[in-house]
Parts: sequence; structure tokens; C-alpha cells
Amino acid sequence: PVNAPAIPIQAVATRASDRLDVTATIDLSSLDLENMGGTWTGELEIVSRFTGADGERVGDVKAEKTMLRLTPDTYASMLQSGFPYQRELKIPGKAVEWKLLVGILASGKAGTITIPLSQMPSTPK
Repeated sequence: PVNAPAIPIQAVATRASDRLDVTATIDLSSLDLENMGGTWTGELEIVSRFTGADGERVGDVKAEKTMLRLTPDTYASMLQSGFPYQRELKIPGKAVEWKLLVGILASGKAGTITIPLSQMPSTPK
């Protein structure tokens, strides 16, 4: 599958044995937030999963719905720095890559990123 580019995502992931430390930045301007009375609002879903060599899901899927309600100052700051996403994930056996999907629930707009585990920097346990 080709990565979906509608919502730009940058990610750095470091592997430590069977753990993956992920720091991602999601482009806030692509999230179609609405200004409602001075507060920037919107709902998005973030899905993280691992896949095996056959492309099938391996292990649990981590899915989160997030309601954003940003003040004008926070919105302006995140337009520059992006919306942060950080997680520590357990790598399931037979996993060969990690995938992150960010989607706008209202419009169906999505962005994805795929990183092969073999290309991730590794740190000691």
C-alpha cells in the first residue's frame, strides 16, 4: 500500500529490543480544524500498528480518537511545530514494519507513514 499524503506526518522511531519509542509530528494545517468562537476544534483518529512480512497485521492495533480544542496561542504555536504524538510500543513477534495512520473523522482525509523496523536506529535495552 502507498502512504496517504493528505495529512503530512514526520516520525522518528528508535528500537530498543522489543520496544519501539515513537515521536511523530502531524501537520496541524492539514487537519481542517474549525474556529468556533476563538477555539480551534476538530476530531481525529490516530491508528498505530505493526505488520508482518506478508503485509498482514501483527499484534494489537492501537487506535485513539482525539478531540482537539486549541486556544489561538496554542493553535499558532502548533502551526509552526506540529501536533505531537509520542508513544512507547511493544513490538510483536514477526513484525517487520510499523505504520501510523492519522485520519479526520468528519471528512475521511488521511495521512499515513510506514517505517521498516530494519531501518530504525537501535539502542541498548
